[in-house]
Amino acid sequence: MKRFGWCALVGGLMGAVCGAQSNALSGAASRTVFDAPTKSLRKLVGAPGSWWLGAVEVTGVDFAAVSPDGTRAVIRRGGDAQSPGRWEMVRNGDGEARPEALADSEALGGRALWSRDSQRLWLWSPETRRVEEWMGWPGALRRTAVSPEAPGALTALAADRTGDRLVVLISGADGRVHHRGRSRRVWRRLLELRDAAGADYAAGRFFTFDRGGARIWAASWEGGTESWSAAGIEDPIALAAVDAGDLETVLHVASGRDRVLAQWSVARGEWTARWELPVQPTALDGFEGSLRWLRPREAAGEPAWCFGATPEWKVMFVPAPREEENR
Repeated sequence: MKRFGWCALVGGLMGAVCGAQSNALSGAASRTVFDAPTKSLRKLVGAPGSWWLGAVEVTGVDFAAVSPDGTRAVIRRGGDAQSPGRWEMVRNGDGEARPEALADSEALGGRALWSRDSQRLWLWSPETRRVEEWMGWPGALRRTAVSPEAPGALTALAADRTGDRLVVLISGADGRVHHRGRSRRVWRRLLELRDAAGADYAAGRFFTFDRGGARIWAASWEGGTESWSAAGIEDPIALAAVDAGDLETVLHVASGRDRVLAQWSVARGEWTARWELPVQPTALDGFEGSLRWLRPREAAGEPAWCFGATPEWKVMFVPAPREEENR
């Protein structure tokens, strides 16, 4: 198994700083991201490994879900895990962010998942089992409650590329994994796992990590399951699957307390790479292609950390914005 430690990240950190300076002079690509410490949508400028946080586009944002293709974001102003707040959609068509008010919604929006084709959005709160599905962009938005009826806390969602198939993880004493197929009406139980960490979809199968049994599970939509013993990490908190086409499918699992990101080969049934992280990861949320946030910014002055193939897999950071450097 390949191991990558803190020293292996130093070159990436230096490259990020130097790259940001050169890109600032030559011009660089950008996309919109949500920055929690400044409660804003702002530009992420540069290229993977040499990003920096640029201009603020929209302020007063308490929660946001930016689509994978970067063309729109759904934002919430006010509200919390118990109250909906006010919802708006921000379009990013011609470089200018344009917020548009949305009709009242009961969605709480503590968490979000976009379909990979950016056509559907699911919003939910871990404290409830209420899930709203939003689709019909851009001019005929429809919102539908899609939650299965089951006790416990909703901990994760996973969907295929178009969102026709949806999986919901519910943890607790009666923990289970529910699957909704193309009919969009019928939910059925896929797995029974009390403490699953993360969920994702690749190569026609759904994957999750069973924390209690230290096993990785795969389940097809038709009901077939497979699992592997996956000991070796202490505190799995998130999982992401990568469908490599003709190549093997790999899973990445973030582990919190031991500050580890590990790679699992589905074909080989074993860990094949391990990154020792300088920070405790809190997520594996996708935001563009293979790129995923490992630790979004949580406080002013902090950098953000992400992971992805550029083209080799590596851990990267995004420095805090320049206006925070001297605070």
